[in-house]
Amino acid sequence: MNKYIGRLIIFSLMASLASCVNFKPGWGAFNEKNNSENVAELLAEAYEIESTAGTAERLQLLIDAFKKVEQADPNNYEALWNIGNYNILMGAAYANKVKDKKTYYREAIKYCEKAMSVNEDFSNELNNVDEVPNAFDKLSVNEVDAMGNWYTAGFIILKSV
Repeated sequence: MNKYIGRLIIFSLMASLASCVNFKPGWGAFNEKNNSENVAELLAEAYEIESTAGTAERLQLLIDAFKKVEQADPNNYEALWNIGNYNILMGAAYANKVKDKKTYYREAIKYCEKAMSVNEDFSNELNNVDEVPNAFDKLSVNEVDAMGNWYTAGFIILKSV
């Protein structure tokens, strides 16, 4: 019985999150590949920056580095969910104004939606449902990072930071 109550609570939170958070969704907004840079090299550069990203400036450089990966490979799950992840960190650790925090969290949600949309089953299901959580059952373990960050950023916004 308790397991069903827990599931009901989680579903209710996700449904309220989806209905209360209103902004342009991230799926379907992939960039077109506009350069021929080596994705592996760009990822290596991003991870090198990651090891020294201890300030707002370095964290923004890290986000920008992953965006370069996205420009080279718009469907790169690793880059997309990391952009979402580090936008959450930027909002939580370095943004001082509520408006700025929300901007970072919305960016996180957008990029996490893009990351989840790399899963073709999830992306196709979005055309058949009215809210993102209603397509979560199409995700695999490979998209768990993006889904977790999507939920985290949305929950923070819902709680009005």
